[in-house]
Amino acid sequence: MTTVERRWGVRPADRSDDVCDACLRRVASGSESCGRRHSPNPGERHSCREVRSAASGTAHSPGRTAAAVVRWPMAAHRLGRQETARVMRGFERAWVRMLDSATWRRTAQSSPIRGLRRSEVFLAADLKRRSVLSHLHSRRARDRYDDIHTLCLLIGHTKSGGSLLGALVDAHPNVAFADEVDALAYLSAGFEPQQLYYLLDKGARREAMKGKVTARRLDPYSFAVPGQWQGRSTKLRVVGDSKAGIATQRLGAEPDLIHDLEQRLGDVKLRFLHVVRNPFDPMSAMVIRGKRTFESAIARYFANCAILEELHARLPGEMLISVRYEDMVADPAAQLESVCDFLGLDTDASYLEACASIVHIRLPERTLVDWDDRRVDHVEKEMARYSFLDGYAFDLGGERT
Repeated sequence: MTTVERRWGVRPADRSDDVCDACLRRVASGSESCGRRHSPNPGERHSCREVRSAASGTAHSPGRTAAAVVRWPMAAHRLGRQETARVMRGFERAWVRMLDSATWRRTAQSSPIRGLRRSEVFLAADLKRRSVLSHLHSRRARDRYDDIHTLCLLIGHTKSGGSLLGALVDAHPNVAFADEVDALAYLSAGFEPQQLYYLLDKGARREAMKGKVTARRLDPYSFAVPGQWQGRSTKLRVVGDSKAGIATQRLGAEPDLIHDLEQRLGDVKLRFLHVVRNPFDPMSAMVIRGKRTFESAIARYFANCAILEELHARLPGEMLISVRYEDMVADPAAQLESVCDFLGLDTDASYLEACASIVHIRLPERTLVDWDDRRVDHVEKEMARYSFLDGYAFDLGGERT
């Protein structure tokens, strides 16, 4: 089989002995009829008399244009695009493995690299790069995002269970739910909705390639749901982002942002999920993982609480629901079904059971730090100011995550 035959999907049985490679190229490109005389070898001339379609099995006579009579080049072109996509996906997996490696993480956290990545020049250049690439990719994949009807953003506090909920929702076949993309930053920077959908889609896919691993600084564990759709989808209907803490701060800093988002999204609905957890756990996580002092962690937590209380007062019930982390880990199937219903998604038993299977018993973070009575009393007094924290108190009972 010649190179041209392999490229255009023609088997030896599908072509006559009189068909030259030059003719195959011309027929495949649709530029000339298959009756043109060519010279496949020096000093030799012959007429291409017949090309048999690999797709239809019909023979085509000379003189008719390739665009009208040849169907197999189009099928071969689609096959070529699939092969190209597989190759590019392989490169992407290799790239993600490199970025997820311990060597790269150490390099990225080194002082010179960290300083460079946080510089205004680098951030501006990186934002421009993402703008150009997301524009090009979203145009190529435009049909993939035509059926999206909901953009969902998590709000609340870091280390409150948002990554768990986002991972479970991402396992739905009609969802791409990214972790730590910061969707509002891109929309505030002027990115079009289609660009954001692409970035969230890519973010969900890459997190799945990494294995949905979280808590890397302590005892890493995975939110990968076996046999489900994390990082891929059938028909995409909902996209989302689980970067709850930063999203809350941005909404507090820009009160008109929600109205602007609704205007730009058009027919796509904007929905918010507030994941609430016992306040002592996210504060403890900020002390352990974020290297904050107790005072800094407490101040940051209640600064977000003030914004969240205002959002609960402003947003109608159809735009915002709260999910208690403790309820989610106690009965994940019921809570997940409620969340999917809020997002306009159908669920089945296999999806809910698979998601529930990854929820395991873990001790709360507040057991890992030393809370004295004075700090506990101060936090519980502040908690009483916010209705969504009703019923919480400091205790050392076991939980599941």
